[in-house]
Amino acid sequence: MSVQRSPTTKSSDKMNIISGNSSYQPALSIIASAEHEYKNVSQRKRKLSEDDFSVQFNEFKKEIIGMLKEFGKSQTENINSIKTDIKSINEQLTDMKTKTDLLLIEHNTFKSEIQKLTNTVTYNKKK
Repeated sequence: MSVQRSPTTKSSDKMNIISGNSSYQPALSIIASAEHEYKNVSQRKRKLSEDDFSVQFNEFKKEIIGMLKEFGKSQTENINSIKTDIKSINEQLTDMKTKTDLLLIEHNTFKSEIQKLTNTVTYNKKK
């Protein structure tokens, strides 16, 4: 199935340029309409007023700053609770070390007492 197409035109054909050694005489009506099309394209862009954009940006900025402040407060609270937990753990470890040292002293005392009793028993058996 063949598709019919219109013949392609060169830009020089659109401007009615006569090829050869003759002088150049463009069709000003065609050039003016082509320039007008380009102007319409650039004017079709929707422009927001700068005030509207700055208001939206300032609201967004305030919202982000508020979120960051809340995040900072929650992080500070978390850090403070972690500090108190660590302090409590350190106190418990200190207590455990003190109790362990006391148990070692008692253990050594019991050991020396047992050794004395063992020596007494062996002495008595010999007698």
